[in-house]
Amino acid sequence: MRVGLLKEGHIYPKKERAIRDLLRKRLMLVQQRTSHILSFQSLYNREKGSRFPGSDVKRLREEEIESLFSDGYVCLSAQANVSLIRFLTKKITELETAVLGCMKVLPEFVKLKTVPGIGDILALTISLETGDIRRFPKVGKYSSYCRCVSSQRLSNEKKKGENNRKNGNKYLSLLLRYPG
Repeated sequence: MRVGLLKEGHIYPKKERAIRDLLRKRLMLVQQRTSHILSFQSLYNREKGSRFPGSDVKRLREEEIESLFSDGYVCLSAQANVSLIRFLTKKITELETAVLGCMKVLPEFVKLKTVPGIGDILALTISLETGDIRRFPKVGKYSSYCRCVSSQRLSNEKKKGENNRKNGNKYLSLLLRYPG
């Protein structure tokens, strides 16, 4: 550090860490719910040969599944998916309510809300994962921190290798590519 080779790391403020971690847990639950929705849709497509919209899967009840499938094992599998989807949706809603109830409005939050498609939870998550935006001197540094910049090295338009593509914030990368 005396020579200046190591860059200073960012330590997130302790009072906001718990909320940020709760939002990370929410993101994990949203990913799990999505995998169960896709699993149900795949099962339905295999059995019936047609699509079943994801929004309709979220509204399904376990009792309604018996009328959709004739085979008992397929029905049991579908009921497991729907049961987990309903449970995860309930937990996601609980986490969102808790986070929105205790969080003060940050200036970054207000600016992020002006972007179309970014709601309260997404704006809060991005602002908490980013921290103080002034620590990024240029836009490119922030883009790199979000893992939105390609990490491959090219020479004469040929791929010569990849740099460390795991640098930066994996949660921002997930949010900006697949906002839940």
